[in-house]
Amino acid sequence: MAVGRNGAVTVAGNGLAARAGLKALKKGGSAIDGAMTTALAQVALTAGAPISYFGIMSLVYYDAASGKVSTMNAQELWERMKKGAVPFHMAEGPKHSDNVVCIDKAGKPVLGFASMGSGLHQRTFQCLFGFMRFGWTVDQAIDSPDFFAPTVDPKTTLGIVNVPKGRFPEAVLKGMGYAYEEIVPGEARVTGEGLWVAISRDPKTGDLRAASSNRHNSAAVAY
Repeated sequence: MAVGRNGAVTVAGNGLAARAGLKALKKGGSAIDGAMTTALAQVALTAGAPISYFGIMSLVYYDAASGKVSTMNAQELWERMKKGAVPFHMAEGPKHSDNVVCIDKAGKPVLGFASMGSGLHQRTFQCLFGFMRFGWTVDQAIDSPDFFAPTVDPKTTLGIVNVPKGRFPEAVLKGMGYAYEEIVPGEARVTGEGLWVAISRDPKTGDLRAASSNRHNSAAVAY
């Protein structure tokens, strides 16, 4: 977790890339400069193993001076390229942008986040609910206990909610109204927890608070 006033960068993979993005901001770069520096550094530092220079990318950009929001959906770019259409798509205004989201309050952006991993939906909705309804900070949301990706009972075909053993009161688990299974993380490889990174801005003070996933080679930096 990192706190600052001027700029912040958070990544789910490779903390050195976050520091490269922060350096771009410190040199007077815009949010786009910081984001692209971080993304390109991630590819170089991982030798293109999990990500590459040509892949799926989603981007949401808010320009504070004009109040305009721009989005880029590179998944749509890939589909358009396969059809032989114009190989670039940039649009202003509210448009679906996969798993990169910016949330505003009273016209001011208060949260930007991205999520990834097989359980991105579980982690995203859990963190958002805590941030928006209970006033959690972004790092409190990330550090909250996981609801792992559900499994299916082959006999009933009904979903089973998987949770870490001992992390939730029994009354809470029974109150869900769903079948559940408590799993001991140290005894089983539980997949599907997803990765969630976020940066929040206090609309009153302007303070930035960045947090990154606590279960990966990640980093959050700010100044």
